[in-house]
Amino acid sequence: MLNLLKSRLQLVLETFLTGPGSYGTFTYRIKKTETNKCSRCDKEDDPDHVFYVCPRWAEERRALKEMVTTIPETTDIIAYIIEDESKLKTIFDYVVQIMRRKPEERRWREKEDNKH
Repeated sequence: MLNLLKSRLQLVLETFLTGPGSYGTFTYRIKKTETNKCSRCDKEDDPDHVFYVCPRWAEERRALKEMVTTIPETTDIIAYIIEDESKLKTIFDYVVQIMRRKPEERRWREKEDNKH
């Protein structure tokens, strides 16, 4: 069962970290949006920005840091959580929370933009 969880986690994290989804860099590349910038801070909206920098996720990031002490570099996340299974669920929950809310927020912004 743990191996299945790790496999699913790896798939979710790889998807999150490689960029398909609601990142501006991806949506701009597929011509779904007019810019690759973050709607909150006007920086390039890519996985590193969302995971480490974006003020939109500051509260969630702070809670994550309290639980795992150090947030690993994106290139090391998979190895980090496999080495320390106690951090697996915490990082997984952080990533899933962002992956669920980011598209919802993008759709809401699109609706608001279409009203004007």
